[in-house]
Amino acid sequence: MIHSQREFPVRTTVISVSLLILMVGADACGGKSSQGQAAPVPLSQAPDVHVSAICNGLRNCCASRGFTFNAAACDTYTRSLLSAQRICSPPGAYDPQAAGDCYAEVEANLSVCSNVVSSKSACNRICNGTLAAGTICTADRDCAKPVNGTVSCTSVGTTSSAAVCVVHPHGKVGDGCTLTCTSPADGSSESCDGTTPAAGDPTPTGTAGCYTNDGLYCKYDYTCSEFIPVGQSCDHFGGCQSGAYCDVSTTTATCYAKVAVGAPCSGYSWCVDDAYCAPSQVCTPKKAVGEACANYSECAYDCDTATHLCVAADTAELNITAASCADPTQI
Repeated sequence: MIHSQREFPVRTTVISVSLLILMVGADACGGKSSQGQAAPVPLSQAPDVHVSAICNGLRNCCASRGFTFNAAACDTYTRSLLSAQRICSPPGAYDPQAAGDCYAEVEANLSVCSNVVSSKSACNRICNGTLAAGTICTADRDCAKPVNGTVSCTSVGTTSSAAVCVVHPHGKVGDGCTLTCTSPADGSSESCDGTTPAAGDPTPTGTAGCYTNDGLYCKYDYTCSEFIPVGQSCDHFGGCQSGAYCDVSTTTATCYAKVAVGAPCSGYSWCVDDAYCAPSQVCTPKKAVGEACANYSECAYDCDTATHLCVAADTAELNITAASCADPTQI
């Protein structure tokens, strides 16, 4: 999936159940067919299986806490949220096996009161793009994923005034690029960051994705370049080697080693990895699970935007009470 911001960490996501319902029902990012073990779900059966997965999972969760669950209210609420969605709309190709795996995963997670969604979730593969490179598109999910590299729906680096499917091959040093990508070691979906050139910026000469795994990033001049060592000049979008940051507070931006806890800072990227730049502009240890947070940079892993508390990688706090089980719209 292509993201508009320059830095986007790959992480497991904690979301509200209502958003989970919409995510599972809406078109997902394109990907390869699932090879899971759950029974395939034909498209005609998907809405009913979708509702059952959500409500059965929540029922099991409430029962584990000793609370009575309002199954009828859950069914009505889930169907109302799903009614405005399509499980897979053209030009997407529906994958029955991915759907089966997704719904099994969702029910299992909710049954143990967890709403963690992994970037490797089968739910991301229910609807796969089919449009070839150069075809006019409206979203990344419309485009067929290539064997090598990634794909986006964009006009950046093309001669088209409309957004088209653009393949971003795996770049090497010197290749023209528009993206910086990272392939996680755990095999989950890669994350790519890119920006549209502003007036006066160089014109991209290619559409490659430069992979941080190769020690490369897409430099401001839109070429794949090696990361910059400490002490050398950097561009305003960074590019410094691991453990360093780009200080743009002076006329000549320079890479400096990240600073330790207790040292002054002026940006979120200045501090060592186990610290964040607090409002006091001092590098401060990242917060533990259960501590209050405003955003993910403050936490050792992530900040739950619903509760504003730091959460662990495998932890999600559903709002499970007697009242919320009686009225599932509150979960």
